Amino acid sequence: MPRPKSSSLKSRSLQETTLSELKDTSRSLALQKKRLEQELYEARFHLNTLLEINDTIHYIIYPQRPEKNFFSPRWDKALGFSPHQTKYPLVEKKNGIVVDSLSHYEECIEQLQKNKKIQFRYQYQHPRSGKILSFQEEIIIKYDVLSDQEVWSGTITDISETEFFKEYIAESEKRFKSITDRLPIMIWITDEEDNITYFNEKSYSFFDLKKGQPLQLGDFGPIVNPADKERVFTEWDRQKENQRPLQFEVLITDRHEQKRYLAVEAIPRILPGGQFVGYIGAAFDLSKEYQYKQGMESAFSLLKDSEEKYRKLFENMQLGVLEVDDMEKIRYANEAFLTMSGYSLKELLGKKAGRLLCGNKESEEILRKQKQVRQQGIESGYEILFKRKNGTLATVIISGTPLFDNKGKVKGSVGIHWDVTSIRAMERALVENKINTEKELIEAKLQAEEEQRVQIGRDLHDGVGQLLAYLSMQLGVVKIKKAFNESELEQLEKSARSALEQVRSLSRILAPPALRDLGLRDAVRELVDSYAILEKPIVELDIYRQSEDYNLAMDKKIVTYRILQELLSNTFKHAHAEKIQIRLYFDQKQFNLEYCDDGIGFDPAGIKKGVGLESIKSRVAFYKGSVRIDAIPGCGSKTFIQLPLS
Repeated sequence: MPRPKSSSLKSRSLQETTLSELKDTSRSLALQKKRLEQELYEARFHLNTLLEINDTIHYIIYPQRPEKNFFSPRWDKALGFSPHQTKYPLVEKKNGIVVDSLSHYEECIEQLQKNKKIQFRYQYQHPRSGKILSFQEEIIIKYDVLSDQEVWSGTITDISETEFFKEYIAESEKRFKSITDRLPIMIWITDEEDNITYFNEKSYSFFDLKKGQPLQLGDFGPIVNPADKERVFTEWDRQKENQRPLQFEVLITDRHEQKRYLAVEAIPRILPGGQFVGYIGAAFDLSKEYQYKQGMESAFSLLKDSEEKYRKLFENMQLGVLEVDDMEKIRYANEAFLTMSGYSLKELLGKKAGRLLCGNKESEEILRKQKQVRQQGIESGYEILFKRKNGTLATVIISGTPLFDNKGKVKGSVGIHWDVTSIRAMERALVENKINTEKELIEAKLQAEEEQRVQIGRDLHDGVGQLLAYLSMQLGVVKIKKAFNESELEQLEKSARSALEQVRSLSRILAPPALRDLGLRDAVRELVDSYAILEKPIVELDIYRQSEDYNLAMDKKIVTYRILQELLSNTFKHAHAEKIQIRLYFDQKQFNLEYCDDGIGFDPAGIKKGVGLESIKSRVAFYKGSVRIDAIPGCGSKTFIQLPLS
């Protein structure tokens, strides 16, 4: 039976309404899906960005569904392979673990199966660079309800630099103790509460202490001289409060009841954050040097008396005495010379003797040649035409004696002047039969005067000179007493340090520092520091970080050190440079040495093989490296050396 027309229309209308609702729902679901996909993308982007900032590698492994595995972006760079290009990335990672760490790694994985969580360390060889890295890894096994399986969640952290510095610090402490235990002085370290945390072997022996015995600085109060105790402890507390260096002398009684004189110096230990953590100091036994002090004072008094004696001798001489420096500038003239020349002392000081006093060109030439003779340390006698202040000329015989500094270098001369003008005039006026007689008298007188001058010169050299040499050797010992002018003591000590540094420099050339112990970086720094005592040239060093030192093989380190020695030697011998710039650094495939000086330069084509450049080229060529030398006479020189790392 056919349905009524009205019923059919209602059914069609209901279907259309339902279809419209379904379309609206579908569009709404599509929009929600798009929004959720957008949010998921943003969440993944934020997660990857955060993981990229962090040095730690994160990963999640689904053993039964590898397509769901997750690896943070740093995996590829840190481990040297892409985890998406292998079916079993953890197995591929295990293949890179060094043999010494492999058994420990396998044991930890076995424990993981039981405990579901583990943290361990191992060494890994990067498959691209070949470097040995230290990793710390933590793995947790969790059950994923949605995928119905156990999931491995892990983190890997590169701790190579941390491990390197731990080993470096431990080795530095070991080397520090080894060095200080061999020193002949007492070395000690305190904390902020004045507890002694370290004593070297000399300290234990000197104070007769047992190792391991807890000590404070106050425990040494009973052996300090009562007259010094309050001064020393007050100074210690005051300087400690201001975190300043300490320096004082103190008289003590040692274990044998003998009086000993100690000099104590200490510097504060302050952390990078500014926290004061105590002092590191040294104590020097100056008992013998203290005994020398009386002798030094007596010798100094004798020197002053001797100087006064010779000064009076010069002042009362009838002959003119003139002292000049190595540039012929006048430093002293006695009264007889002032009378002879007609000048006052103020008018003469600082003036060049030859330019002021020579009467003609011939006399100037004689003085020039005599200066060369005196620079060789030779005494001499000669005659010149002497010009007085009023313009009149006189004939003067001069006996010159060189003066030396404490290093034996000529620093000037003393000339004794005899005005023989009247004698020369009388010689010309006398008749022929009297000339010979007068000449004999003059020569006899000259010989007597010469002998007197020679004796004066000998006394100056053997008396005052020897005493000055004695003081030169000994005054450095008592410098810490500050009994004399500080600048004079430092000048004398500088001469001794210079000679010592030359011996050390030669020692370094013959026997370089133990590169296996120090590493190339520290060995180069020590080599450069050995030239710091010289005023010129100034050496500027730009060197790679300590953590990169292992990138270069030991044989190439030795070659680099020898080459740098050769370049420095050539500069100091030939270049007359003001500044040297040295740069050592690594790039991706090679090690670089750049050496520049601002000296006089040279023509590389005209250099003889003896200067060592051919030796440098042959050494670098042996390792298939390259050498480039840019040098122009008068414009310094630059040397560029590259050594392959592989």
